[in-house]
Amino acid sequence: MPRRPPRIRPRVPLVLVSPLIRLEIQKAGEDLERIVVRRNGLHHYNVSIHTRPSKRELKPAAPLRPGKIREGADP
Repeated sequence: MPRRPPRIRPRVPLVLVSPLIRLEIQKAGEDLERIVVRRNGLHHYNVSIHTRPSKRELKPAAPLRPGKIREGADP
């Protein structure tokens, strides 16, 4: 499954880190995997929001016509 790129919020002031995390948790819901907060400078932080990979369902295989043999199949 393809991974979703993380959403990165650069240079968030310290006082806004907590409200931003609360907002991102509400947006992502159950797809949220992890939140990474890294110090960027004086009282500024980078916040990365990682979510789970999107689930894809495979298209069902087309039915074989009578008399046709699938390539690579053992007789």
